[in-house]
Amino acid sequence: METIRDRICRVFEHSGLNQTDFAKKINVTPAYVWKIINREDTTPSERIIEDICEQFNISIDWLKTGEGDMILPPSRAAELSKFAATVFKEGPDSFKSRFLSVLANLNENEWEVLATIAEKLAEKKG
Repeated sequence: METIRDRICRVFEHSGLNQTDFAKKINVTPAYVWKIINREDTTPSERIIEDICEQFNISIDWLKTGEGDMILPPSRAAELSKFAATVFKEGPDSFKSRFLSVLANLNENEWEVLATIAEKLAEKKG
């Protein structure tokens, strides 16, 4: 039967990080990561479990019980952050950057018009 230690090992492998970098992400020493991974008598604290879940987008239910999916779907904020990072890498002259600049300067009435258009498009698609 798979234990929480086994699941932490899976997270560690999935992360692609070395022991030192994994430890930094969850605010422990590399020696403690080794201990969690290699010694069956080591049970991580609730704080470490929460840090693993937060840092690696892991379901806390999965990590504790093995039930459900390991990886959580990205939050809207995470999706937007990832998109924004892409836009900044493309530079200020890219279409995405220019488009976001236009959106950033819309007033409330213009946002309402845009929302109405988007809703109509969604109705036609569905």
